[in-house]
Amino acid sequence: MAGFFLSDAPVVAIETSDDILESMRNTRLSDPESWRNLTRSAPGQERKYLQHVQELLKEIAVEGKRGAFVFNHRTRACIYYDLGKAT
Repeated sequence: MAGFFLSDAPVVAIETSDDILESMRNTRLSDPESWRNLTRSAPGQERKYLQHVQELLKEIAVEGKRGAFVFNHRTRACIYYDLGKAT
């Protein structure tokens, strides 16, 4: 069963630092404060971009997906973002 929902998870390709990517792992869509903290900690030029990433993840959650792979194409790092706790 676990393999099924992982294979159904979309890939969201972003461009950021691995520090920001790792910090993103600790956010929850259901906790806007965690995203505000992430956005505030990011360099100024990435703040609006991270808001767009948050909105995209919300859209994916509304579609009923349980998670998404967030791939940093700048460094090739990847995390699994759990959308199951999104709402």
